[in-house]
Amino acid sequence: MRNIERKKQEVEETVNVLWDEITEDALKFVTNLASLRRVPKDSDEYDDHWGEIAATLFELRLKSTEAYKRMEKLEALEYEESKKLVNSKV
Repeated sequence: MRNIERKKQEVEETVNVLWDEITEDALKFVTNLASLRRVPKDSDEYDDHWGEIAATLFELRLKSTEAYKRMEKLEALEYEESKKLVNSKV
């Protein structure tokens, strides 16, 4: 049981870190998107903003996918824990 609790805690901590990073990336995305209005469309800076936006979206996708995978792992650990608890009481 302790092993499962330790694994659950590790997964929860990882998911929390990922969600914090996702929040930061989302803020960066919105900031870059908003700043496009002030930059001339035919400038290199405009292209740089779009490159930054694309990179941020890619990071958001990767991190959110990883967070969901970790959450599924957490659910599996909780299921395993409850199954062992039920079996121990029978």
